Amino acid sequence: MDLTDTIAPTSDQLDAVDLLSGPRTFTIKAVSKGDAEQPVNIALVEFARPWRPGKSMRRVLVACWGADASTYAGRRVTLYCDPDVRFGGQAVGGTRISHLSHLDKPKQVPLLVSRGKSAVFIVRPLVETRETGAQAARPVPPPSEPEPDVEPGPTDAQMRKLHAMFNEAGIKDRDVRMRISSQLVKRPLTSSTDLTRQEMHGLIDALEDLAKQGPLGEMIDALLGDAADHANRENENGLLPTDPDLRAHERGDQ
Repeated sequence: MDLTDTIAPTSDQLDAVDLLSGPRTFTIKAVSKGDAEQPVNIALVEFARPWRPGKSMRRVLVACWGADASTYAGRRVTLYCDPDVRFGGQAVGGTRISHLSHLDKPKQVPLLVSRGKSAVFIVRPLVETRETGAQAARPVPPPSEPEPDVEPGPTDAQMRKLHAMFNEAGIKDRDVRMRISSQLVKRPLTSSTDLTRQEMHGLIDALEDLAKQGPLGEMIDALLGDAADHANRENENGLLPTDPDLRAHERGDQ
């Protein structure tokens, strides 16, 4: 028995809890104007309820695809639940973008995370192939179908390189390493051995991208932000209060 439907929130939109089982890739059907509180409705081919991105993810869409939403139809987006998103001093989770189609390389988007403090949000290209396009149009396979093969773990060479990069950046604390790794691969990690080989490749690439922008240690500090600042996010920061997932949480919808 698939329990996915039984844990769906009572809501009229896609929420972060709809992504608890993992990232999902959707095809955009149409974009329409919403109300003052939630100004954008994005209809999805593979999901009955619309996605109403908060201000931070709308900024990401504009930075990656441009401001003309009429061009978004047919494009694809991978969304995930970020458990570290905070509101009112508590980690409540929020919907975030990990990959977008129509990108030829990773895109770094500066976002405001607290008053006077920004961080770099990285979006990676969603590779389009005939196979993935066909899969996106099919319903989720029933649980009776065999699970896909487990992806191989990172190589010893990848592990050595990752540790060397963290050491070079002066990041010795294991928890800090896991926080930055989790943020860059878009899922919670408890150990670097949790990574697949492909994820490790992407993580190293992301760190190298950050290193090109400035000293790696400083760029990581900016990306993680200050924990105290995160706990004090308020309406004026222009990031979380407009996120529909967080408002739904406050209302008790989730």
